[in-house]
Parts: sequence; C-alpha cells; structure tokens
Amino acid sequence: MHAPSEEISAKGLDLLSKLLDVDRVKRLTAAEALEHKWITGAVSSKAALTSQKPINRSRMQRFADQKLGEDALTVRELDAGDLLIKQGARAKEVFLIKSGRCEVVVNRPDGSEAKVAERGEGEFVGEMGIKIRADGDYDVKPAPATGSGANSRSDSPVPGDRPEASDSIVNVATLLRVKNKWVGGRRGADVRALTPMRVLVMTQAQMQWILEHDYGVDGEMTDTINARKAEMKKS
Repeated sequence: MHAPSEEISAKGLDLLSKLLDVDRVKRLTAAEALEHKWITGAVSSKAALTSQKPINRSRMQRFADQKLGEDALTVRELDAGDLLIKQGARAKEVFLIKSGRCEVVVNRPDGSEAKVAERGEGEFVGEMGIKIRADGDYDVKPAPATGSGANSRSDSPVPGDRPEASDSIVNVATLLRVKNKWVGGRRGADVRALTPMRVLVMTQAQMQWILEHDYGVDGEMTDTINARKAEMKKS
C-alpha cells in the first residue's frame, strides 16, 4: 500500500499492514483484528507496539477453543501408553492437546520404531492424515468477452454472485474462490500418550466448516503439514 495522506499512529499503520497482507495466511481475520491493540487501546507507543504479545496465529486452535465453550467438541482422555492414532488407519479426525504429552512414532518395515517428535499442550496431532483438494466452486463466473453490445456480466444467475460488484472489476480479473475440501488419507505414524492426556476431537465435518469460514486455514495447515513431513524425513 502507499503511505496514507493522513497522519496515522504506529498502531493504526500496523493494523492496516496486517489487514492488507498479500499472504492470506498472515492476513488478519475479522476476529483477529478485534484483538489488535489499536482496537483494544492497550498500547500507547510505538516502542510498546513492537513488544506486544503477538495475536494467536493458530486459527484451528481458535476454532477449537470457541467450540469447546459451546460444548460442540468431544473431549477424549487417555492414559500413558494408550494409542491416540494408529499408523495406516484412515484419518477422520484431528486432535488438539489440552493437557499431557504424546510421542509420534513411525513403524519401519523391519519391525523397528523411529521416534519422530513429541507434542504437548496447545499443539495439534493428526494433521498428517489430512489432504486438501479443490472442489471447483466459484464466487463469480469468468467475465464474457467485451465488445459492442456485450454485457460484462452473465445473464444467468450464479450462486454467490455479488450484484453490487462493478462491471469493471469483473472485467479486469475473474473473481474466483475455489472452495477447498479436506479428505482423510492414511496415518503415517503412531501417536502414543506419554502421560495422561486430554484432547479435543475435531471431526472431518467440523474441519470442513472452519476451512470454508476462514480463508487462511488451508494455507496454515499446509505449512504445518510441510513441517511435519520434514520431521518424518529426518527420522
């Protein structure tokens, strides 16, 4: 963005830059914007702004915590040694650890085990079984060719089409939003409780809901899965 013509505080500029970030994973959602210090008024100087506690970037955790308050998520309890995830099983759930610790273990073809990592409170497990794919839904159809008498908007109704969108905008670029879908793959490792644990269970339907309602979740999850794959490769 160009520099605003009006004088804006450091807090205001920080909020604007985060709302306009081209990376949709880093871009603030409406809920996150409401937590910003420019909104809450908790910061009064640029120096204090740089030291403020960062907004929680885990959109999945935000959703899980919200749904827990509504009693919409199942809580599962495990004893030390219990299996939460079995290698090779079909992935149908993702788990948020509320208390306790677990280990991620890969079973090798020769019968040996390789410990990949440990996970603790506030972390998710089970993402590695999730695959994200597009189902081909769109907000706005591609604009037809323009010319004499040509209309820049389709005459047929399009689900999700916004009547208030200007013709010029539709002509400049096709406004597409592919709706991604989460599907379960196969588990790549065992997840075993090291201590007594409490986990929140997020079903495939609940994961699909948050994917459709938060534009950054698919990118956030992709980054997490890539990091997990790197851990698996090292093991």
